Amino acid sequence: MATTRAPKAAVNPMVGDKEKAEAAAAAPAPQAETVTVAKVDHVTVTLRMDKETENTIRYPEAKRPGKPVIVGTLYVPKTTLLQMGTPDAITVTVGLVTTK
Repeated sequence: MATTRAPKAAVNPMVGDKEKAEAAAAAPAPQAETVTVAKVDHVTVTLRMDKETENTIRYPEAKRPGKPVIVGTLYVPKTTLLQMGTPDAITVTVGLVTTK
């Protein structure tokens, strides 16, 4: 699957609205950039415990330079974790579900 998006135009904070409009009209159309995304049916990430709140345990996703966030931060109710104890890390899988 390919997604097309235009690059952002440079902004000069010292230029007024009229000048911006004139520059935009005179500037050539930006060239489109093609981004190819591989098709996957699931993604798995391991989250490490960060903080315990009154009723939940917070598991943030570690930052990966140059990579997008998969699930972000997950707050799991303590009642959900009662049978497992409080794990230092959890694994989360997000998958494609097809229904008819």
